Amino acid sequence: MHIAVDSRRSHRTCMPLPPTTFKHTAAAGAARALIERGVSAVGFDGPSADPVDSTSFDLHRVWLGAGRMILENVNNLDQLPARAQIVVAPMKVAAANGAPARILALLPDQ
Repeated sequence: MHIAVDSRRSHRTCMPLPPTTFKHTAAAGAARALIERGVSAVGFDGPSADPVDSTSFDLHRVWLGAGRMILENVNNLDQLPARAQIVVAPMKVAAANGAPARILALLPDQ
């Protein structure tokens, strides 16, 4: 499962995307379309936005080149409701191009 974060709203929301939304073969075009719609981050429950054997890292170039975030190895996505506010709190790591992060979903009281 993947998530997309919509930055157009006053509160950031995340929306689970069906697995068919982000096939690696057409993913760069899909990423550009999501960015054009105001999506500020994408998250995956796998080790990389790109196929693990990628040498071109097309998705990384598209997302990071647009100043957006890629969240990798995110778990418990299946436990989120259709929409939820999230907080992404990365560690500050000097001279790094990425860092571990805590991702918190803010859920309404039951």
